[in-house]
Amino acid sequence: MRIIGGEMETWSDLAGRPGPVRATVPPEVLAAVGGRTLIAGPHHPDLIDTVPADDLTVLVRGLPDAEALTRRYAGRPGVTVLCGSPEKLAGEPPFDTVLALDGLDRLPSVEGADLSWSDTLEVLRSVRRPGALFVLGMANPMGLDRLVALPADPGDAAWVRGGDESRPRDLGALRERLGDVVAAYAAYPSASAPAVLLPEAALTDPDRRGTVEAALSRACAAAEPVLRDPAALAVDAVRHHLAMALAPGWLLVAGPPVTPRVPDGPPGRTLADHLGAACARHDMPEVRDRLRAWRAAAPGVPAGQVVVGPDGRLTPLVPAADPVDALRDLAATLTRAGHLASWPAPRDEAGLAGLLAAMAGEDVPVDPDPRPRVPVLADVVAERDRLARQLSEALARHTWYEQALTEREDLLKRNRRLVRMLSGTPTARAAATFVETARLARRALRRGR
Repeated sequence: MRIIGGEMETWSDLAGRPGPVRATVPPEVLAAVGGRTLIAGPHHPDLIDTVPADDLTVLVRGLPDAEALTRRYAGRPGVTVLCGSPEKLAGEPPFDTVLALDGLDRLPSVEGADLSWSDTLEVLRSVRRPGALFVLGMANPMGLDRLVALPADPGDAAWVRGGDESRPRDLGALRERLGDVVAAYAAYPSASAPAVLLPEAALTDPDRRGTVEAALSRACAAAEPVLRDPAALAVDAVRHHLAMALAPGWLLVAGPPVTPRVPDGPPGRTLADHLGAACARHDMPEVRDRLRAWRAAAPGVPAGQVVVGPDGRLTPLVPAADPVDALRDLAATLTRAGHLASWPAPRDEAGLAGLLAAMAGEDVPVDPDPRPRVPVLADVVAERDRLARQLSEALARHTWYEQALTEREDLLKRNRRLVRMLSGTPTARAAATFVETARLARRALRRGR
């Protein structure tokens, strides 16, 4: 370990929140790594272990982080840990590879020069050998993860320089600032801990649409309370060619040519996409046919994880699980997409799941109680509105019944008053006497017989 100046003696980016970046480097990019390599910023040690470099330099600004890395790599030859501010790299020999997957926000030190985003980029450029590999990550300020997140205290570890006008606002500006970009990747579901890194070409490839949607649906499943379902928004972003623009983070590669590897997968769209389109057209026969084909081929695989090929063949992408859960997942997907109104009978997710089972020709008992799931505020609001409508309808019926009962009671009271009034007249008394005389005469006649 070498302290180069500008170190932060008590600060730790590795132990704080949100912690070090955990992004994986695509294999085709790792293959291009070579020579003298610099890893700038707080990267998780497991990520550092994957970098195949014999001459590796790691730069961090916090002294506790530098000491921890030094202890970890004490037995690995060729590893140097630098602690300090990035402008102190000016005296270092040039590097053949520069990796900054965490971006540039957590590189400057409060004990060093007051560097803007642009200044930090120029520092890394100055220590990069001409034409060398440069891999830069950046969080999208308008990424999908920020659009669905609930308000929260960012904490001290999320401290960044505010009001920096030199920071690129979008992917196009980032490309322009970086220069010789040869590949770009979208990071989902977050920039610091992505589960998938998808090359830009894969996000707009119609033959990979189903595979990409399924991958994003799995990666973006909500793990904590959110405003909207991030998986559904990610799938919609792919369908509208906005997955790159709304990605939580970007990974750009500059320097020598690198060919992004498009993920393998069957061509076609997901079954959930086909069912949603059929519901939008109110094509219930197609919905029924696809449901029966799905329940016959892969009943326990969610519809969003089944790709329908051009020949109509169904290809599951994940192992099968509970068939009832798959029905509930499809019902939730169609409900969120606003297709519940396509059927007049079901009023909630459980009712729609039972109807879908019936359309598939199955008699599957669906538990009416909602399953425990991560709270999605939009779903909570929708459920509140549904219950409010039901309550309003029940109150309206109660008001009508109460009004009808009041009217009938009033009519009965008027009739009773009329009977009492009429029973006191001479005509009423004569009629009562005649009726009683006739009753007595009939009894006497019966006794005589």
